Amino acid sequence: MAEKMKREIHSLRKGLIAEKKKSVKLRKGIATARKKTAKTARAVAARTAGLSTEMSRLKINLQNLAKKKTPKKQLSEYNLFMRRQLRDGSSFNRAVKLWKVYTMGASITRKKAAKTRAVASGAGAKIRTAERGLNKRELLAGMRIALSEFSAESDANVQELRETMRKAGAGVARHNGNRSMPDERVAIEIISVFFQEVHRLGMKRSLELDDVVNSYFDTLSRIKGMKQIIKPELHPVPQTVSDKLSSHQWPGKAPVAGG
Repeated sequence: MAEKMKREIHSLRKGLIAEKKKSVKLRKGIATARKKTAKTARAVAARTAGLSTEMSRLKINLQNLAKKKTPKKQLSEYNLFMRRQLRDGSSFNRAVKLWKVYTMGASITRKKAAKTRAVASGAGAKIRTAERGLNKRELLAGMRIALSEFSAESDANVQELRETMRKAGAGVARHNGNRSMPDERVAIEIISVFFQEVHRLGMKRSLELDDVVNSYFDTLSRIKGMKQIIKPELHPVPQTVSDKLSSHQWPGKAPVAGG
């Protein structure tokens, strides 16, 4: 019985010691929190006092600017900007410097309009002309080079178009003997290949109905061996047009053996 009581007393002592340690730790935590709170309160008080002082300086500054008849819109913008900077922790002097930087970046420097005046007519009157700073020789040389390149490219396109039209005409002549396909259908097939190639190469960015109609009737007249009715606007066409016409399987006609 006595041994049991000793064990219980020992257990109670352990519990009291543990509670005492917890109490000490809790008191230390409370003391630390109080110190931090006091430090924060002092910092807030100091900042509030400093902010109050800076706001007073801003108020005096605004009054002085109002006496100088500064526009109200500019005063309002200046007041909002300065208050924002002061609340963020900047001093009054630093906020003024930031305002100057802000206004310098936002302002647009414009040249003053030139004043015109009548020029007195006489022998001593001189008219000044502003120099444009352009080198005429270099400009003309560049234009000559560009025109020569464009001319060479245009000549090549025209030559390619002539050769293509010649071979296309030969292809039409070969297929014209086949009467199983109407001439109208043959004309449609030809202009379809033509405009597909033009679109693929980007040679013509826009296409009007007149272009299609003129091309159709002109092609039809060539197929029938009639006089050309409407002369279409010629565009550079690649060599593959005639190849497509030659390789096209026309209905009702067997392909030629051996090519």
